[in-house]
Amino acid sequence: MAVLQDFEDNIALLLQDSAHTYYSDAQILVGLRWALSEYQKMHVGAPIAIQNLDAAPATTLAAADWKDVEVGAAGFTALIRSVSRVETINMEAGVTDNLAQIAGNYLATFRNSDIESISAQSTADIARDAAKAVIDLARDAALDTDDVAAASALAAAQTARDAALDVDFVANAATKATADLTRDAALDTDNVAMEGTKQANLLARDAALDTDNVANSLTLQNAITARDAALDTDNVAMEDQKDGHIAARDAAKYAADIALQAAGDADNVASAAAAVSAQTARDTALDLDNVAMEGIKSTNLLTRDTALDIDNVAMEGIKAINITARDTAKYAAGIALQTAKSTDAIELQAAKSEGANYKLMAESFKQAFDLGLANLRRRSVPRSHPDRRSWKDKWDGQY
Repeated sequence: MAVLQDFEDNIALLLQDSAHTYYSDAQILVGLRWALSEYQKMHVGAPIAIQNLDAAPATTLAAADWKDVEVGAAGFTALIRSVSRVETINMEAGVTDNLAQIAGNYLATFRNSDIESISAQSTADIARDAAKAVIDLARDAALDTDDVAAASALAAAQTARDAALDVDFVANAATKATADLTRDAALDTDNVAMEGTKQANLLARDAALDTDNVANSLTLQNAITARDAALDTDNVAMEDQKDGHIAARDAAKYAADIALQAAGDADNVASAAAAVSAQTARDTALDLDNVAMEGIKSTNLLTRDTALDIDNVAMEGIKAINITARDTAKYAAGIALQTAKSTDAIELQAAKSEGANYKLMAESFKQAFDLGLANLRRRSVPRSHPDRRSWKDKWDGQY
């Protein structure tokens, strides 16, 4: 079953010329689709496809018509190439005409009565393929016969070779067994002799080691006894010397402790007296400072409270004046706004604004507001003082 690659290769062979014109795979695919479309128009029926072309799963084009479609595809591809070469700059003369002639020949063959000759050629190709298949079958049968004879000869040769090898194996196995028995007997004799010699050597070595061990143990016991005696003598002497040193050290330490205790007692009495005197003087000074600080603190608190009271009275007066001035200004502004509204109204008469004394009232309130502002400027601004009050304990004002 032919696939897309087979058709592309055959189309490329048909398009070969002396100028070695290059055709891209895309141009060949477009030419092949064009030829299939034309072929479908001439053979109305089931859709015709080529495997791998536009994801087709199988080739449904009849084998007898493959050559027809390839010729048509070559013609359309040459026509596409001819058109694309027309726009090439500095092109060699005659290239486009040559391609157009090739395209015309192939398309004439594809579309006209020459298709019948191509179909006949396709039929001849089918007959040739059938004859070739018969020849291949005959050749395979002959090869099978030769293979059977060769296999029989090979099997006979292998059987003879295996028989000879079996005889050699049996002979070699017997020879090997005899040699193994002889070698094992010799090894057994050598092993027995070696074991006897080994046992005699071990007994002699053990006897010598036992004699050496007894002598070494006696020498070791004598050395340990002498060492222990020397150590006992040294320990007795060292203990006596140590006891003498400890007694002398304790006596000196006791004398030093008595002298230190006496000096410490004298120093403690003097230090205690000095500490009592210093503490009494400090307490007296602290009491005097506390009395003075309490008096100063009370005076400061009275002065601060008096200033705060004066500031509060002044602030309340200024606050009342400010509120009165603010209300006056607000009322004057309301009257002025009402006057403006009355003036702007369409139905307002000219005499209504002038005769109601609104302007006189506004001037009166404005004069009062300005007077209040003038009085406010003449007043001094009160100033507050920070609160220096603290916890009233015995340490207040010391630091």
